[in-house]
Amino acid sequence: MISLAFLITLLGFISCYHSSKRAKFNVKYPVQQWLKNHPKNANYLGILLMVLGLCICFLHLGWLVGSLSFLMILSLAASLSILLIPLKIPSLKLWGVLIALILLTEIYLSYYAGK
Repeated sequence: MISLAFLITLLGFISCYHSSKRAKFNVKYPVQQWLKNHPKNANYLGILLMVLGLCICFLHLGWLVGSLSFLMILSLAASLSILLIPLKIPSLKLWGVLIALILLTEIYLSYYAGK
């Protein structure tokens, strides 16, 4: 669940980041083009995704720990996207492999390492 909250929060921040007029980035995918051309809708979508990530943290961890975890997730997502997107490092293949590794690690730790 934490990986899902991180992924949704990351997508929300990236959606808000791509709608910024000051951010310079390479538009490679149609989703990025849509986010650039529709900044108001992209901001609404980003805020909605970040609130959804916050709700997942609340439901999984409780109010206090969930809010603190969400702030840590948001700061991590913001720093990763601000650092890596202008460098053109992340590709779809890299993100897919990274998300798969994180999900497998979370599944292993939550189900098998506790026994």
